Amino acid sequence: MLLRTFVTGLILSAGAFAQMASFPKPNYFREVFKQTNTKVELRDPVRLKDFVVGGKLELSLKNFIELVMANNTDIQVAFLSLEIPKNNIVSAFGKWDPIANASFSSTRNTNIPTDPTQAHVAG
Repeated sequence: MLLRTFVTGLILSAGAFAQMASFPKPNYFREVFKQTNTKVELRDPVRLKDFVVGGKLELSLKNFIELVMANNTDIQVAFLSLEIPKNNIVSAFGKWDPIANASFSSTRNTNIPTDPTQAHVAG
């Protein structure tokens, strides 16, 4: 049972890491720290040509409100504000980032061996 759980975990983690380059390689950093390309396109006014009759723009109040809502820049800015939650989602996965810990301790033994078989001759 324990072996089956270990093998399943190994297979799942191998599949997850197969999508990403291994840690010490430069491609790993390119994939993890890549910048998102925010693409902003300025468009022509939407549906404006629908209301041109004989070279003149004819609008009723209802048509004017429809055009204003269709060409509202606040709505377009709302689409751009989706980048912030996207970055928050990526940072939430930070708990599974690898962590490297290292420690060093120095212990010294100054006992003189009394048994000749334990003596070490430096040379």
